[in-house]
Amino acid sequence: MKRFASILLLGVLIFSLTGCQSKDYVAKVNDEVITRDELDNKVVQIAASEGLNLEDPQYASFKDYFDLQVLNQIIDEKLLMKQAEKKNIKADSKVVDEKLAQIKGQFASDKEYKEYYEKQFKMSEKEIKQVVTDSIIMEKLFAEITKDVKITTDLQTYYNENKEEFNQPEKIKAKHILVETEKEAKEILKQVTENKADMEKLAQEKSIDPSAKENKGNLGYFPRGSMVPEFEEVAFALNAGEIAKEPVKSQFGYHIIQVEDKVAAKQLSFEEAKGQIEDKLLTGAKNNKVMEYLTEVRKEAKIENKLEKEVNEKLEEEKKTQTNQPVDETKSDDTKADDKVKDKEPEEKK
Repeated sequence: MKRFASILLLGVLIFSLTGCQSKDYVAKVNDEVITRDELDNKVVQIAASEGLNLEDPQYASFKDYFDLQVLNQIIDEKLLMKQAEKKNIKADSKVVDEKLAQIKGQFASDKEYKEYYEKQFKMSEKEIKQVVTDSIIMEKLFAEITKDVKITTDLQTYYNENKEEFNQPEKIKAKHILVETEKEAKEILKQVTENKADMEKLAQEKSIDPSAKENKGNLGYFPRGSMVPEFEEVAFALNAGEIAKEPVKSQFGYHIIQVEDKVAAKQLSFEEAKGQIEDKLLTGAKNNKVMEYLTEVRKEAKIENKLEKEVNEKLEEEKKTQTNQPVDETKSDDTKADDKVKDKEPEEKK
Protein backbone atom coordinates (compact mmCIF):
# COMPACT_ATOMS: atom_id res chain seq x y z
CA MET A 1 0.00 0.00 0.00
CA LYS A 2 1.27 3.41 -0.95
CA ARG A 3 1.19 4.72 2.59
CA PHE A 4 1.17 1.66 4.83
CA ALA A 5 4.59 0.43 3.71
CA SER A 6 6.38 3.76 3.32
CA ILE A 7 8.80 4.50 6.15
CA LEU A 8 10.78 7.44 4.85
CA LEU A 9 14.02 8.89 6.16
CA LEU A 10 12.89 12.54 6.18
CA GLY A 11 11.40 11.93 2.76
CA VAL A 12 14.88 11.42 1.29
CA LEU A 13 16.97 8.43 0.41
CA ILE A 14 19.01 10.54 -1.95
CA PHE A 15 21.62 11.48 0.63
CA SER A 16 22.85 7.99 1.53
CA LEU A 17 26.57 7.35 1.57
CA THR A 18 28.14 3.99 0.77
CA GLY A 19 31.79 3.29 1.33
CA CYS A 20 33.04 1.09 -1.49
CA GLN A 21 36.60 0.40 -2.58
CA SER A 22 36.17 -0.81 -6.19
CA LYS A 23 38.81 0.47 -8.64
CA ASP A 24 36.19 0.51 -11.41
CA TYR A 25 35.16 4.14 -11.12
CA VAL A 26 32.34 5.74 -13.10
CA ALA A 27 33.03 9.39 -12.29
CA LYS A 28 35.33 11.79 -10.50
CA VAL A 29 34.24 14.96 -8.72
CA ASN A 30 37.31 17.15 -8.25
CA ASP A 31 39.62 14.62 -6.52
CA GLU A 32 36.85 12.34 -5.23
CA VAL A 33 36.15 9.07 -7.00
CA ILE A 34 32.68 7.55 -7.44
CA THR A 35 33.02 3.79 -7.86
CA ARG A 36 30.82 1.41 -9.81
CA ASP A 37 30.01 -0.34 -6.52
CA GLU A 38 28.89 2.92 -4.96
CA LEU A 39 26.66 3.68 -7.94
CA ASP A 40 25.17 0.17 -7.96
CA ASN A 41 24.34 0.39 -4.26
CA LYS A 42 22.69 3.78 -4.72
CA VAL A 43 20.70 2.50 -7.71
CA VAL A 44 19.31 -0.33 -5.56
CA GLN A 45 18.37 2.07 -2.76
CA ILE A 46 16.68 4.65 -5.00
CA ALA A 47 14.89 1.98 -7.03
CA ALA A 48 13.52 0.53 -3.79
CA SER A 49 12.40 3.95 -2.54
CA GLU A 50 10.57 4.56 -5.86
CA GLY A 51 9.06 1.09 -6.03
CA LEU A 52 11.04 0.02 -9.12
CA ASN A 53 11.73 -3.67 -9.67
CA LEU A 54 15.26 -4.02 -11.01
CA GLU A 55 14.56 -7.65 -11.92
CA ASP A 56 11.81 -6.61 -14.35
CA PRO A 57 12.97 -7.19 -17.97
CA GLN A 58 11.54 -3.77 -18.86
CA TYR A 59 14.18 -2.18 -16.62
CA ALA A 60 16.93 -3.41 -18.94
CA SER A 61 15.71 -1.09 -21.71
CA PHE A 62 16.40 2.06 -19.70
CA LYS A 63 19.02 0.80 -17.23
CA ASP A 64 21.85 2.94 -18.64
CA TYR A 65 19.76 6.10 -18.41
CA PHE A 66 18.52 5.33 -14.91
CA ASP A 67 22.08 4.63 -13.77
CA LEU A 68 23.23 7.90 -15.35
CA GLN A 69 20.44 9.82 -13.63
CA VAL A 70 21.43 8.33 -10.28
CA LEU A 71 25.11 9.05 -10.93
CA ASN A 72 24.39 12.72 -11.65
CA GLN A 73 22.45 12.79 -8.40
CA ILE A 74 25.47 11.41 -6.53
CA ILE A 75 27.69 14.04 -8.17
CA ASP A 76 25.31 16.81 -7.09
CA GLU A 77 25.21 15.42 -3.54
CA LYS A 78 28.99 15.38 -3.27
CA LEU A 79 29.27 18.92 -4.59
CA LEU A 80 26.63 20.20 -2.18
CA MET A 81 28.12 18.34 0.78
CA LYS A 82 31.47 19.93 -0.01
CA GLN A 83 29.80 23.36 -0.02
CA ALA A 84 28.23 22.58 3.35
CA GLU A 85 31.67 21.63 4.66
CA LYS A 86 33.09 24.95 3.43
CA LYS A 87 30.28 26.79 5.21
CA ASN A 88 30.97 24.76 8.37
CA ILE A 89 27.44 23.34 8.34
CA LYS A 90 27.17 20.26 10.54
CA ALA A 91 24.50 17.96 11.93
CA ASP A 92 23.99 18.10 15.69
CA SER A 93 24.44 14.56 17.05
CA LYS A 94 21.48 15.06 19.39
CA VAL A 95 19.19 15.95 16.46
CA VAL A 96 20.46 12.90 14.54
CA ASP A 97 19.69 10.63 17.49
CA GLU A 98 16.22 12.17 17.85
CA LYS A 99 15.46 11.56 14.15
CA LEU A 100 16.69 7.98 14.39
CA ALA A 101 14.57 7.42 17.48
CA GLN A 102 11.50 8.67 15.58
CA ILE A 103 12.17 6.20 12.78
CA LYS A 104 12.84 3.29 15.14
CA GLY A 105 9.69 4.19 17.09
CA GLN A 106 7.59 3.17 14.10
CA PHE A 107 8.69 -0.45 14.49
CA ALA A 108 7.79 -3.02 17.10
CA SER A 109 11.43 -3.80 17.81
CA ASP A 110 14.97 -2.80 16.96
CA LYS A 111 15.33 -6.11 15.09
CA GLU A 112 12.29 -5.39 12.91
CA TYR A 113 13.65 -1.91 12.15
CA LYS A 114 17.04 -3.27 11.02
CA GLU A 115 15.51 -6.10 8.99
CA TYR A 116 13.14 -3.72 7.20
CA TYR A 117 15.88 -1.40 5.93
CA GLU A 118 18.20 -4.27 5.10
CA LYS A 119 15.50 -6.03 3.09
CA GLN A 120 13.89 -3.01 1.43
CA PHE A 121 16.89 -0.73 0.87
CA LYS A 122 19.97 -2.92 1.44
CA MET A 123 21.05 -0.48 4.13
CA SER A 124 22.95 -1.21 7.33
CA GLU A 125 22.25 0.70 10.54
CA LYS A 126 25.45 2.69 9.97
CA GLU A 127 24.24 3.74 6.52
CA ILE A 128 20.82 4.73 7.87
CA LYS A 129 22.50 7.00 10.38
CA GLN A 130 24.61 8.52 7.60
CA VAL A 131 21.47 9.15 5.53
CA VAL A 132 19.86 10.99 8.43
CA THR A 133 23.04 12.95 9.16
CA ASP A 134 23.47 14.02 5.53
CA SER A 135 19.80 14.98 5.16
CA ILE A 136 20.03 17.27 8.19
CA ILE A 137 23.13 18.92 6.72
CA MET A 138 21.37 19.33 3.36
CA GLU A 139 18.33 20.91 5.01
CA LYS A 140 20.60 23.44 6.71
CA LEU A 141 22.46 24.18 3.47
CA PHE A 142 19.20 24.65 1.55
CA ALA A 143 17.94 26.98 4.26
CA GLU A 144 21.13 29.02 3.99
CA ILE A 145 20.98 29.18 0.18
CA THR A 146 17.30 30.19 0.10
CA LYS A 147 17.08 32.44 3.16
CA ASP A 148 16.46 35.58 1.06
CA VAL A 149 13.99 34.03 -1.42
CA LYS A 150 10.62 35.79 -1.64
CA ILE A 151 7.44 35.25 -3.67
CA THR A 152 7.07 37.73 -6.53
CA THR A 153 3.79 36.41 -7.99
CA ASP A 154 0.50 37.91 -6.78
CA LEU A 155 -1.42 35.17 -4.94
CA GLN A 156 -4.87 36.31 -6.06
CA THR A 157 -3.74 36.46 -9.69
CA TYR A 158 -2.32 32.96 -9.47
CA TYR A 159 -5.58 31.67 -8.00
CA ASN A 160 -7.68 33.33 -10.71
CA GLU A 161 -5.53 31.87 -13.47
CA ASN A 162 -5.26 28.36 -12.02
CA LYS A 163 -8.60 27.60 -10.38
CA GLU A 164 -8.58 24.02 -11.67
CA GLU A 165 -5.71 23.29 -9.26
CA PHE A 166 -8.02 23.95 -6.35
CA ASN A 167 -10.75 21.47 -7.13
CA GLN A 168 -10.54 19.41 -3.96
CA PRO A 169 -11.51 15.74 -4.48
CA GLU A 170 -13.63 13.74 -2.08
CA LYS A 171 -11.63 12.75 1.00
CA ILE A 172 -12.15 10.50 3.97
CA LYS A 173 -10.47 10.27 7.34
CA ALA A 174 -9.89 6.70 8.42
CA LYS A 175 -8.05 4.43 10.80
CA HIS A 176 -7.15 0.78 10.45
CA ILE A 177 -5.58 -2.25 12.11
CA LEU A 178 -3.50 -4.50 9.86
CA VAL A 179 -2.89 -8.16 10.75
CA GLU A 180 -1.58 -11.20 8.91
CA THR A 181 -4.51 -13.63 9.17
CA GLU A 182 -8.26 -13.44 8.61
CA LYS A 183 -8.88 -15.29 11.85
CA GLU A 184 -7.02 -12.70 13.93
CA ALA A 185 -8.71 -9.88 12.00
CA LYS A 186 -12.17 -11.26 12.80
CA GLU A 187 -11.28 -11.63 16.48
CA ILE A 188 -10.11 -8.02 16.66
CA LEU A 189 -13.16 -6.82 14.71
CA LYS A 190 -15.40 -8.54 17.26
CA GLN A 191 -13.53 -6.85 20.12
CA VAL A 192 -14.01 -3.46 18.48
CA THR A 193 -17.66 -3.82 17.41
CA GLU A 194 -19.15 -5.97 20.18
CA ASN A 195 -16.90 -5.36 23.16
CA LYS A 196 -16.28 -1.70 22.29
CA ALA A 197 -12.52 -2.13 22.66
CA ASP A 198 -10.31 0.91 22.00
CA MET A 199 -9.33 0.60 18.33
CA GLU A 200 -6.31 2.89 18.66
CA LYS A 201 -4.94 0.88 21.58
CA LEU A 202 -5.44 -2.36 19.65
CA ALA A 203 -3.70 -0.83 16.64
CA GLN A 204 -0.64 -0.09 18.75
CA GLU A 205 -0.66 -3.60 20.23
CA LYS A 206 -1.71 -5.76 17.28
CA SER A 207 -1.15 -3.98 13.96
CA ILE A 208 1.75 -5.05 11.75
CA ASP A 209 1.70 -1.66 10.01
CA PRO A 210 5.13 -0.26 11.07
CA SER A 211 3.69 3.21 11.66
CA ALA A 212 0.83 2.03 13.93
CA LYS A 213 2.85 2.25 17.12
CA GLU A 214 3.23 5.98 16.57
CA ASN A 215 0.02 6.98 14.74
CA LYS A 216 -2.28 4.44 16.48
CA GLY A 217 -3.64 3.32 13.12
CA ASN A 218 -4.77 6.81 12.12
CA LEU A 219 -4.32 7.46 8.41
CA GLY A 220 -5.57 11.05 8.38
CA TYR A 221 -7.48 12.45 5.40
CA PHE A 222 -6.79 11.05 1.94
CA PRO A 223 -8.43 11.08 -1.53
CA ARG A 224 -9.01 8.18 -3.88
CA GLY A 225 -5.81 6.82 -5.37
CA SER A 226 -3.89 6.96 -2.10
CA MET A 227 -4.51 3.37 -1.00
CA VAL A 228 -4.72 -0.01 -2.69
CA PRO A 229 -8.03 -0.60 -4.54
CA GLU A 230 -9.34 -3.27 -2.13
CA PHE A 231 -8.98 -0.89 0.81
CA GLU A 232 -10.44 2.12 -1.00
CA GLU A 233 -13.46 0.30 -2.36
CA VAL A 234 -14.64 -0.54 1.13
CA ALA A 235 -13.45 2.60 2.93
CA PHE A 236 -15.12 5.09 0.57
CA ALA A 237 -18.39 3.14 0.75
CA LEU A 238 -18.58 3.54 4.54
CA ASN A 239 -20.36 6.40 6.32
CA ALA A 240 -18.62 8.58 8.88
CA GLY A 241 -18.27 6.66 12.14
CA GLU A 242 -18.91 3.30 10.47
CA ILE A 243 -16.67 0.22 10.77
CA ALA A 244 -16.41 -2.27 7.89
CA LYS A 245 -18.45 -5.38 8.72
CA GLU A 246 -15.74 -7.73 7.46
CA PRO A 247 -11.94 -7.57 7.38
CA VAL A 248 -10.57 -6.38 4.03
CA LYS A 249 -7.86 -8.46 2.40
CA SER A 250 -5.02 -6.75 0.52
CA GLN A 251 -1.46 -7.62 -0.45
CA PHE A 252 -0.38 -6.47 3.03
CA GLY A 253 -2.74 -8.63 5.06
CA TYR A 254 -6.19 -8.10 6.57
CA HIS A 255 -7.50 -4.65 7.52
CA ILE A 256 -10.08 -3.65 10.09
CA ILE A 257 -11.27 -0.27 8.77
CA GLN A 258 -13.16 2.59 10.39
CA VAL A 259 -14.08 5.83 8.64
CA GLU A 260 -14.20 8.79 11.01
CA ASP A 261 -15.10 11.62 8.64
CA LYS A 262 -15.99 12.30 4.99
CA VAL A 263 -15.38 15.52 3.04
CA ALA A 264 -17.25 16.04 -0.22
CA ALA A 265 -15.47 17.28 -3.35
CA LYS A 266 -15.51 21.07 -3.73
CA GLN A 267 -13.83 24.11 -5.24
CA LEU A 268 -11.58 25.81 -2.69
CA SER A 269 -12.11 29.54 -2.27
CA PHE A 270 -9.14 31.91 -2.51
CA GLU A 271 -8.99 32.23 1.27
CA GLU A 272 -8.98 28.46 1.65
CA ALA A 273 -6.32 28.04 -1.04
CA LYS A 274 -4.14 31.02 -0.07
CA GLY A 275 -1.79 29.10 2.20
CA GLN A 276 -1.44 26.29 -0.33
CA ILE A 277 -0.61 28.77 -3.10
CA GLU A 278 1.95 30.53 -0.94
CA ASP A 279 3.65 27.23 -0.02
CA LYS A 280 3.75 26.10 -3.65
CA LEU A 281 5.17 29.35 -5.02
CA LEU A 282 7.72 29.68 -2.23
CA THR A 283 8.84 26.08 -2.65
CA GLY A 284 9.17 26.58 -6.40
CA ALA A 285 11.19 29.75 -5.94
CA LYS A 286 13.48 28.06 -3.42
CA ASN A 287 14.00 25.06 -5.70
CA ASN A 288 14.94 27.39 -8.55
CA LYS A 289 17.42 29.17 -6.30
CA VAL A 290 19.03 25.88 -5.29
CA MET A 291 19.27 24.77 -8.94
CA GLU A 292 20.91 28.09 -9.88
CA TYR A 293 23.36 27.63 -7.00
CA LEU A 294 24.11 24.05 -8.05
CA THR A 295 24.65 25.10 -11.67
CA GLU A 296 27.30 27.59 -10.57
CA VAL A 297 28.95 25.02 -8.30
CA ARG A 298 29.07 22.54 -11.19
CA LYS A 299 30.72 25.14 -13.45
CA GLU A 300 33.51 25.63 -10.92
CA ALA A 301 34.03 21.91 -10.29
CA LYS A 302 36.21 19.47 -12.21
CA ILE A 303 33.88 16.64 -13.16
CA GLU A 304 34.79 13.54 -15.15
CA ASN A 305 31.68 11.49 -15.96
CA LYS A 306 32.88 8.26 -17.59
CA LEU A 307 29.42 6.68 -17.58
CA GLU A 308 27.88 9.64 -19.42
CA LYS A 309 30.57 9.32 -22.11
CA GLU A 310 29.93 5.57 -22.43
CA VAL A 311 26.15 6.02 -22.66
CA ASN A 312 26.51 8.76 -25.30
CA GLU A 313 28.90 6.63 -27.35
CA LYS A 314 26.49 3.70 -27.16
CA LEU A 315 23.63 5.95 -28.27
CA GLU A 316 25.64 7.25 -31.23
CA GLU A 317 26.53 3.70 -32.23
CA GLU A 318 22.86 2.71 -32.17
CA LYS A 319 21.99 5.72 -34.36
CA LYS A 320 24.69 4.77 -36.88
CA THR A 321 23.41 1.20 -36.99
CA GLN A 322 19.89 2.39 -37.71
CA THR A 323 21.08 4.91 -40.32
CA ASN A 324 23.24 2.36 -42.14
CA GLN A 325 20.47 -0.17 -42.69
CA PRO A 326 20.31 -0.85 -46.49
CA VAL A 327 17.29 0.47 -48.39
CA ASP A 328 16.42 -0.53 -51.98
CA GLU A 329 15.95 2.88 -53.58
CA THR A 330 14.87 1.32 -56.94
CA LYS A 331 11.50 0.43 -55.48
CA SER A 332 8.59 2.83 -55.42
CA ASP A 333 7.08 3.96 -52.10
CA ASP A 334 4.03 1.77 -52.80
CA THR A 335 6.24 -1.27 -53.41
CA LYS A 336 8.16 -0.61 -50.17
CA ALA A 337 4.88 -0.38 -48.30
CA ASP A 338 3.74 -3.69 -49.86
CA ASP A 339 6.98 -5.34 -48.77
CA LYS A 340 6.43 -4.17 -45.19
CA VAL A 341 2.95 -5.70 -45.17
CA LYS A 342 4.28 -8.97 -46.61
CA ASP A 343 6.98 -9.10 -43.94
CA LYS A 344 4.27 -9.08 -41.28
CA GLU A 345 2.19 -11.89 -42.88
CA PRO A 346 2.29 -15.37 -41.28
CA GLU A 347 4.91 -17.67 -42.78
CA GLU A 348 2.36 -20.10 -44.24
CA LYS A 349 0.73 -17.32 -46.29
CA LYS A 350 3.95 -16.31 -48.02
